[in-house]
Amino acid sequence: MHLPLLIIGVIVTLLSYSMTTYMMKLYQLAYPDRNLPDVGDKDYSKKLLEISDDGERHIMLYGLYRAYNFVNIAFVFAIIGISFYSLVTEDSQLFSIIVISLLLLMMNAVYVFSIRNR
Repeated sequence: MHLPLLIIGVIVTLLSYSMTTYMMKLYQLAYPDRNLPDVGDKDYSKKLLEISDDGERHIMLYGLYRAYNFVNIAFVFAIIGISFYSLVTEDSQLFSIIVISLLLLMMNAVYVFSIRNR
């Protein structure tokens, strides 16, 4: 049962990445007059934010802030759900709980350190 789930996970991940790349290329085609950075550029998000006007920045940052708040809450509920599943099935999910907790801590640390000096 694990192999089909693993294959499905890899396929969905590749599909998601390809759709994101496709959408960025469509964005570049829709606005050829704008000097948009290349999708493969390592500083793509930073360069995109720099060339955006105030309205576009407001919309992007509002969406990112909403996503940040959602992920914080989702991780907490995921930890609670995995803990409950561990207790009910007596199948230890300690590794999952630790990984999600570390991701939550790292995400909040990055947020705090990025706004602390501004």
